[in-house]
Amino acid sequence: MEETLISHNKRAERRYKLDFCFDISSDDFKIQARIKDISCGGIFCQIDKFIPLKTKLNVKMDIPLFFNRKRIENTIKCAAEVVRIDPLMRQSEGKYNLGIRFSDVSEDDKAMIVKFVKQRNLSEAREIREMFRGLKKMVDDLTSLEEAHLKAEHFRRVLNQAIEELESVACILDVEIEELKHLN
Repeated sequence: MEETLISHNKRAERRYKLDFCFDISSDDFKIQARIKDISCGGIFCQIDKFIPLKTKLNVKMDIPLFFNRKRIENTIKCAAEVVRIDPLMRQSEGKYNLGIRFSDVSEDDKAMIVKFVKQRNLSEAREIREMFRGLKKMVDDLTSLEEAHLKAEHFRRVLNQAIEELESVACILDVEIEELKHLN
């Protein structure tokens, strides 16, 4: 039985990390699930209900897209099937991690999924970049304050080390932001 719960990585589509709610249903139930990652071929999600392998599902995702600074609501509906149950499911917490493969998602819906994820990632990358700038300013202010208190040298070293680490993250974010801009 354990062998049926373990899947090998057979994904052909690029996966995107995402934290977003969507609806799944069958003839017997309708519940809300939380996406952990998504591709044009399916979803890895967390739910509060056990659903057996090979269960046929209906997936409904309401996703907003932005065109010319206007928010446009879109709905993706497709058939799907449970193809994986994470072997590390947290049954004691009543949480289950499922791999769900889309059965009939259209090419237009696939394009919409990719656009939605990239728009969200670009927005989050910009927010992180702004948080970094705010943190760097705070560190500059603290460094100035530290100069007035000569015994705070250790504090200055810790701050400088943190800035070095954040600078490398900021460079990576800048590259990712530029890549995402060109994809939108």
